[in-house]
Amino acid sequence: MIKKEELLRLLKEAMDMEEKSVPVYMNHLKAALFWVGMEQDKAEKVKEHFKYLAACSTKHQNIVLEVIDKVTKEGRSAY
Repeated sequence: MIKKEELLRLLKEAMDMEEKSVPVYMNHLKAALFWVGMEQDKAEKVKEHFKYLAACSTKHQNIVLEVIDKVTKEGRSAY
C-alpha cells in the first residue's frame, strides 16, 4: 500500500517530468532530423509521428490530472 500523500507526490512528479521532457525531446529530434539530411518526405513522416506522440502526451497529462483530482477528493488515506 502507498499513502495518499506519497501517491500524489509521485503523480505530480511524473507529470512535471513529462511536461518538461516532451518539448526537450522534440527539439533534439528536430535538430537530429536537420543534421541527418533525411529525405524531405521521410522527414515529414517522422515529424508527423512526433506530433502524434506530443498529442498523446497531452492526453496522458490530462488523465494524470484527473487521477490527481480523484485521489485528492477521495477520503482514503492509502491506496
